[in-house]
Amino acid sequence: MASYSNKELKEALRALLSLWTKCEKAQTGLAEGSPQRSLMCRRVKALGIAIALVQRELEGMADG
Repeated sequence: MASYSNKELKEALRALLSLWTKCEKAQTGLAEGSPQRSLMCRRVKALGIAIALVQRELEGMADG
C-alpha cells in the first residue's frame, strides 16, 4: 500500500470534502427515483467513506 505524507492527506481531504459538498448540493436538484439521483447517492456515500478513511489515517499519524 502506498504511503502518503501528512500534507498530501490534508490536501486530499480538502478536495474530497469540496467534491462531497458539491455532490450533495447537486443531489437535491435531481428527481427522486431517477438513475442520476441513484448514482449521485452512491457517489456521496463513497466520498463519505473516503473522507472517513483519510481522517482515520491522519489521526493515526497524529497518534504515533
